[in-house]
Amino acid sequence: MAHRLGPLVRDLRRDAGLTQQQAADLAGMSVAALRDLEQGRVTAPRSLTLRRLAEALRLPALETEELLRWATPGQVPDPGLWLQVLGPLAVQVAGAPVEIASKPQRRLLGVLALHPQLTVSHEALVEAVWGAAPPANAPELLRIHISRLRRRLGGRPEPDGPGLLTAAPGGYLLGVSENQLDVLMFERLLARGRQASREADPDRACRSFADAIALWRGDPLAELGLSAHPAVATLTRQWRWAVVEYATVANAVGRPRLVIEPLRQVVGADPQHEAAQAQLLIALAATGERAAALGQFEEVRGLLADELGADPGPELRHAYQQVRGESTAGRERIAVSAYRQLPPDLTDFTGRETELQELSKRMAAAAGAGTALVISSVEGMAGVGKTWLAVHLAHRLLAAGHGTEVQLSVDLRGHADEPPADPAAVLASFLLLLGVPGEQIPDDPVGRSALYRDRLFDRRALVLLDNAADEEQVRPLLPAGPNNLVVVTSRRSLALDGAQVLPLDVFAPAEAVGLLRRVAGVDRVAREPAAAARLAELCGHLPLAVSLVARRLRARPGWRLAELVERLTVAGDRLGELAAGSAQLRAIFELSGQALPEPVHRMFRLLGLHPGREVDAEAAAALAELPPVAARRLLDQLVDEHLATMVTGERYRLHDLLRDYARELGAVRDPAPARRAALTRLLEYYLHTVARATDRLLAQRARVSLVGTDPQLGPSLPDRPAAVAWLQAEHAVLVAMVGYAAEQGWPTHAWQLAYELRAYFGMHGHILDWVDTQEAALRAVLDAGDRRGELELRTFLGSAYLDQGRNRLALDQLEQALVRHRELPAGDALAEEALAEGALARELNIRSLLGVACKELGRFPEALTHYQEALHLAEGRDSYREGALRTNLSVLLVELARPAEARANCLRALALVQQVGDVDGECLVLTNLGDACRRLGEFAAARDYLGRALQLADEHGFRPRRAYTLHRLGNTCHDQGDLPAAREQLREAWSLLRQDTPGAQLESEMLVDLAAVQLALDEPDAAVELLRDAVGIAESSGSRYQQARAFAGLADHARVAGEPERVAEYRRRAEALFAELGVPVTAPAVGEPAE
Repeated sequence: MAHRLGPLVRDLRRDAGLTQQQAADLAGMSVAALRDLEQGRVTAPRSLTLRRLAEALRLPALETEELLRWATPGQVPDPGLWLQVLGPLAVQVAGAPVEIASKPQRRLLGVLALHPQLTVSHEALVEAVWGAAPPANAPELLRIHISRLRRRLGGRPEPDGPGLLTAAPGGYLLGVSENQLDVLMFERLLARGRQASREADPDRACRSFADAIALWRGDPLAELGLSAHPAVATLTRQWRWAVVEYATVANAVGRPRLVIEPLRQVVGADPQHEAAQAQLLIALAATGERAAALGQFEEVRGLLADELGADPGPELRHAYQQVRGESTAGRERIAVSAYRQLPPDLTDFTGRETELQELSKRMAAAAGAGTALVISSVEGMAGVGKTWLAVHLAHRLLAAGHGTEVQLSVDLRGHADEPPADPAAVLASFLLLLGVPGEQIPDDPVGRSALYRDRLFDRRALVLLDNAADEEQVRPLLPAGPNNLVVVTSRRSLALDGAQVLPLDVFAPAEAVGLLRRVAGVDRVAREPAAAARLAELCGHLPLAVSLVARRLRARPGWRLAELVERLTVAGDRLGELAAGSAQLRAIFELSGQALPEPVHRMFRLLGLHPGREVDAEAAAALAELPPVAARRLLDQLVDEHLATMVTGERYRLHDLLRDYARELGAVRDPAPARRAALTRLLEYYLHTVARATDRLLAQRARVSLVGTDPQLGPSLPDRPAAVAWLQAEHAVLVAMVGYAAEQGWPTHAWQLAYELRAYFGMHGHILDWVDTQEAALRAVLDAGDRRGELELRTFLGSAYLDQGRNRLALDQLEQALVRHRELPAGDALAEEALAEGALARELNIRSLLGVACKELGRFPEALTHYQEALHLAEGRDSYREGALRTNLSVLLVELARPAEARANCLRALALVQQVGDVDGECLVLTNLGDACRRLGEFAAARDYLGRALQLADEHGFRPRRAYTLHRLGNTCHDQGDLPAAREQLREAWSLLRQDTPGAQLESEMLVDLAAVQLALDEPDAAVELLRDAVGIAESSGSRYQQARAFAGLADHARVAGEPERVAEYRRRAEALFAELGVPVTAPAVGEPAE
């Protein structure tokens, strides 16, 4: 047979317009495997392989069925097996019942049978057997139980050999065929019944549906306590809809007695299942029990009002109208509901006013032109409120005089448990409503569509097509008249010519709270406004989620909003909590994803693993181990399905609740090793790309040997601006990645990513993120005993603490770093690695930072010692770090009232940093050089240097450098007597500093200098407040020099205020501190040049 299968696969692929590579990527197989299949070298392809290929090629049902006929039954050694899980677990081998007494083995078999032909992870199986607290030897016990279960089922004992129950990467797989498992047979019979319905063969449809329902023996695996398992919930929903589909066909052909009992079973289990209730009403009336049918409706109406505060939906109301009007026995019935009037407008509708006004205006304008059909397409993710908006819009249009002659409405079931509505059946229903006798309705869909357009052409008609599956379903239902208006909703992006498209996003926060207020109660929300806002946030501002929460609150008047906030926060199952009655958000999301091809579904699940909120195609490619082009194609398909959103250009995002759902699916579908491997690839993609970006930021740096391999997927980053742009775009994601790696067991990835990010964070003023990432990574390496990581992180955490003004903490980290550096013994592998990768550079960094820390803490002699020893090591060996050392030393020399020495060191540093191309270092040196010149009274030179520094800071986006330079420029203006300019420069510098680095080391210094200007401008009250703040900040940071300056400033203020006692006290305290520091008492305290 294979020689005929190969050409079939090749022709189907070519018809789909795909290359072998594209088809293989989408089907999750290798090109070689696809090539072997097309060339006939594979003689027995697995059904799962062909099913994935059919999904990748987007084959319709008939072609998929034809392709699957070529599949072998799979790895099934014993054709006599019959396994039943649609009810209590039952096993037969060779026609004889097999008793499996062990409960762990029964649960294992049950869970595997719920996922036939798919790998179930070890973790999922362990949890199914032992719950959340498995024994320590659970993996070993699992292998034992699997081995015994194999023998009970008649399979091969070898765990890796071909057989019924086989080991797979990360878990186990039950390789049964549809003739061996009732679940697969049930699904197959359902597919046959639906196909027969589409082909207008009700006899065959009834047989298939009846056979499928007969397999149902009760709740699946109820005796094993698996009723809450997602797969069981899915099967239960499938069974209920199968009964509804069976009843629809049976009622239409006059066989209502066949379906009354199964319908009663469905409504007994789920009284709010309105479709089943509607069919039960019709069946009861058709068998002469009209009174019972009417009584059933009243009972359901009361139930809906009590539990949901809602009225029956349109399908149930339509069935009630049929029962009241006449007997339905023997009456032909189209399986799709459609009505002459629109569904009722929602009393709870709120928000969306901007969208409604814009869409109404555009549609009315187009309709007023009277030249062409007007189509509005409302698109968006599940639960975003498309149907609500569309119904409300339709009522607005009707009220405005549009579509007044005919209003048609239909649920096309594009995303539902039952199959999508057949356009031909919808057309037949529409034509009946338009007065066409049944015998005059054409048999072929094209004829029906033509007649439908003819009947609406010259009429003012409004057609609502809700929940469309795709363009092919919608196009036959589009009328053609100039006075016809159509509103379409879909979770997919539809390519409909001339449509007014409205992509619907989630609510704004105020709209979400407004819906809570309207449904749960105005007073209730007013009493707890913060809890209401938090509830809306936990719902992701998704309208359906907010509505579900509001309905729960309305049905439980005793609940406080804060209690529900707590439930949603701590439950660990936010999706499970977002439910009301039979409506569950998880089930609605499930419908969105059930028809996705496996490669697209896999990408969706992988995106749920991503710790950040956004992802680009390159990061998605790393997750999925695909080329970026293939990853982008899958991401675009998710966007088309409204399961992802394109944020900007090349960046994509999942809604928070969809991300929860994707992560939940991945935990069930994908083995834990595969999930961890995907996250490792993602971490290594970010790590290596950040390292390449950092190469563009730093002229010279000590490199570390990065873990893993560079996937070479990221952007090229040809220059510094490109590197900064990429880092800015990925900023939030990178912070999240460090935290995730640190907490979830990737300590090396965590510290290396934090290490590589330090330059970007420091240069661009992201000090809080710098500290947070360093601290998180340090905790991880300490737990892991990683000495190299500890050494690097303590060094740069000390640097970050210095920028925050946390000088004592900085000194502690840097002293520990120096100890760790010296502890590396000669000949030690770690020491040799450190030497090879810049041990000298590391010691120079530590000593330079120790000098800064000691200076800030007023330990000036120690600071000088660190700088001098470091310079002795650096001179002639490391120009880059010699320049940095001399720059830092110049600040100390200025504070010691030695500005000439400071200037000399700055001039030497300037030559060194320009030699190595260190732009950031050049900016800092120029600022310090300008300050040294100011202190020498060389104002022209000072302004020149400071102007050059400011230009570099602005060109390269160095916000902290800009603040530092403006500070020095303000001091220069003060010394020159330009007080308004000084105040302007200092205020801007302070504003920048507070934005980027609140509590930074420069804050107390800047407050003292600004206070001096305020005092000179005769604003003593403002000045004294600044000086008091400066004293507090300097004391908390341990900066004795700035304390001394602040006390000197307070003495000046007391002198102006005429308080001689305070003048003496403040001068005494300032002079004492200056004396301790070794600074001449005559050193300028505020804004005055030295003599």
